[in-house]
Amino acid sequence: MITIKHFSLRIAIQSIFIATFIVLIAAVMYLSTNKFSESISYYSKELMEKTAMNVIHEFSNEVSPAYSFNKLTQTLFEQDIGQPEEMIEYTYYIAKNIPHYKLNYPMRIAAWGDVDGNSVITVLETDGTFSTFLIKPFETPPINVKYYRNLQGEIIKEESISVNYDPRTRPWYLQAINAEHPVWTDIYYSQPYRNLTIASAVPLFNKEQKKLGVFEIEIKLIGLSNFLSTTKISKNSQIFILNGKNQLSVYPGMEKITGEGSEVNRTNALKAKGKLWQVKAIELYNQTQRDFFKYEFENNVYLAYFKVIPGLGNHGLKIGIVAPENDFMGDLKEANFLVQLISLGILVIGIFLIRIFSNLITRPLKLIIEDTRRIKQFHLDTSTTIKSHVTEIIVLAEAIQSMKSNLKSFQKYVPTDLVRQLIQTGLTKNPKVEAKELFNEGV
Repeated sequence: MITIKHFSLRIAIQSIFIATFIVLIAAVMYLSTNKFSESISYYSKELMEKTAMNVIHEFSNEVSPAYSFNKLTQTLFEQDIGQPEEMIEYTYYIAKNIPHYKLNYPMRIAAWGDVDGNSVITVLETDGTFSTFLIKPFETPPINVKYYRNLQGEIIKEESISVNYDPRTRPWYLQAINAEHPVWTDIYYSQPYRNLTIASAVPLFNKEQKKLGVFEIEIKLIGLSNFLSTTKISKNSQIFILNGKNQLSVYPGMEKITGEGSEVNRTNALKAKGKLWQVKAIELYNQTQRDFFKYEFENNVYLAYFKVIPGLGNHGLKIGIVAPENDFMGDLKEANFLVQLISLGILVIGIFLIRIFSNLITRPLKLIIEDTRRIKQFHLDTSTTIKSHVTEIIVLAEAIQSMKSNLKSFQKYVPTDLVRQLIQTGLTKNPKVEAKELFNEGV
């Protein structure tokens, strides 16, 4: 059988109130922390999604004119307005006038390859001028010339170059000529500068639907890499691009070297730069195919978000964003800590107030108990003033006072010492006989 020890009313009141208060505060802290975690996930996903849409918007602004210019070129040749013999000036016109937005390394590469293996390529040089390559490897003798232009676009110099180039073997030519309609290519290395590139390419036909060749406008992804370097959603966030096979294609700070040519080499380069947590995100995305997830790496928590870039055919290029969770939790973490600190402060103040409140109840009761003990010993002369705002305590104190008044009246008929002896001795076997004997002794 369980024996429950006696405890005071003060302890009972304080225990009940404090226990209830602690449970309520703990519930508030738990709910606030849980809501805080949910808010972090929602806030970070929203921010990542907006950033991804911003990158996609800027990228679309950069690449969509390429598709529009190619459709225009296709229309001009189908109406016999455009001619292959005019490609030296036409490629320059397209490369110069295609809209340029925020990429530090703009696309501005326009190229033409005909069905005989001849090609014209106009590129934007680093000094802001344009150069045009005329390559006819199957002429006798072969023609391989580079034309230099001034800032006004006038050809001011030409030189012979040594190059082995056949456009009919290039990805942009093959994909467009086989599709027989405008296409976006896979990521490939362009010639002659070996830029990592994606291109909008269109097969050209004359009015009689004779196949003439392919015209393309290239987007140098090194420029997109630089753009990604300037785009941040948090202090340590990183944005990158995956190809259709979910392999790393473009990332901030990507070097323009052939050593990063393959997806494997680009991944290794990223590892060498200490970005293993990004590589881990790509691996997890390949496993789960989830667009947003949280993961741990080397005792740190990271958030990852992936979104397909629309408008580039079915190549499935994706924007990937990875950032440490702490980047988002800075201010919110402080706010959550402040909420918990305030909750603990309320708990301490509450316990202090509960003690004061319980004392306001138990202190008058203690005085009443002491008064009843004196009454038990028939000490009726002392007077105790009970001060309380609790109605029940006031009524109880008045009842005790009334009982003392009645007992004082009883003292007129029974000696006080006799009553005390009766109380001290106790009436065990025959109370009437013992009381009579004590009474006789008292008399």
